[in-house]
Amino acid sequence: MNTDGESNEANNSLRMSLRERPRKLHAERKLRERCDELKFLDDFDPEKSNREKRKLKRKGSQQSSRSLYDEYGLIRHNGLDVCDCMNEDCPGCWFECENCGSTKCGLQCRVNRKFFYESIAFDGKDAIIKNKHFPSK
Repeated sequence: MNTDGESNEANNSLRMSLRERPRKLHAERKLRERCDELKFLDDFDPEKSNREKRKLKRKGSQQSSRSLYDEYGLIRHNGLDVCDCMNEDCPGCWFECENCGSTKCGLQCRVNRKFFYESIAFDGKDAIIKNKHFPSK
């Protein structure tokens, strides 16, 4: 009887090990794959990637060639901070801009703006204010 009971236990332990073995191998393989993934991204620097370099190059060329105002709302060709009412001494007569907080932005924010106001014409008056800082072509 002991021999039959011992052989059954040996068979059961052999079966358990055969069942557990693929699971263990699978778990080890998954662990190795995850370690390899970590090694792949180990030396990656997102600031030096080709995609980031292309994006920065594209941003710089677009803004400098198209916008007439810089990222601070200053006129790009002479660096002046002139209110949209075209008065050089004006500290800012518009409501505070929602985008940049300046009181010198008219209806549209001056940050990277792509146009100038050429002149202001008043209704009922013959007075026209021309922009002195309008770039000559």
